[in-house]
Amino acid sequence: MTAACILFSALTLFILSSTLRRVYNEESFSLFESAWVFFSIFVQQGFNELVKLVKQGKYSILMDSKSLTRTEMIANSQLPVYQDLWYEIGVNHRIKYVKGIRSAVNFLLQNPAYVLLGPKTVLKMYEQTDCRLTLLQETILPTYVSIALAKDSPYSTFFSNRFVLPVRW
Repeated sequence: MTAACILFSALTLFILSSTLRRVYNEESFSLFESAWVFFSIFVQQGFNELVKLVKQGKYSILMDSKSLTRTEMIANSQLPVYQDLWYEIGVNHRIKYVKGIRSAVNFLLQNPAYVLLGPKTVLKMYEQTDCRLTLLQETILPTYVSIALAKDSPYSTFFSNRFVLPVRW
C-alpha cells in the first residue's frame, strides 16, 4: 500500500512538473526524481518512529554522562513525543550513560541496539570521519541535540542514506 502511494504521488508530481515545463518553461522532475522525493519523505519520518521502537524495547538510549542538561530538556518538554521518550528514560530506565562522547560513539558502534543522543556538531564530525556512523536528519533541538546510530544498526533500515555531494577544495 505504501509503495502504491509513493508511486502514485511520484507519477502525479512527474505529470504536474512536465506540464509546468511545457506551459511556463519551468524545471521538471524525471520520474525517478519524483519517486525519490516521496520515498525520502516516507523513510525519513525519524524521531516519532525512534521513540516508538524504544518503547517497544528494541532500542535503548545512549548519552554522555556530562549531558544531564539534555536529559532535563527532554524531561521538561511538553511535546507528547518527548514525554514518551522521557517515560522510557526515567521510568523504564532504557538509557545508558558513558563517560565522554568518544566512548559513547565507540559503544554505539559495538552495540547497534542503542541510539546516541548528543551535540549535533560533534556527532556530525564523527559521521564525516567514520563511515560506520550515520546521523538522523531530524534533531531534538536543531543544533544542540542530534541522534546518531551505527550504520549496521537494524534501525538504520528505516532511514535512507542522504545524498552528500563531495566537498571540492
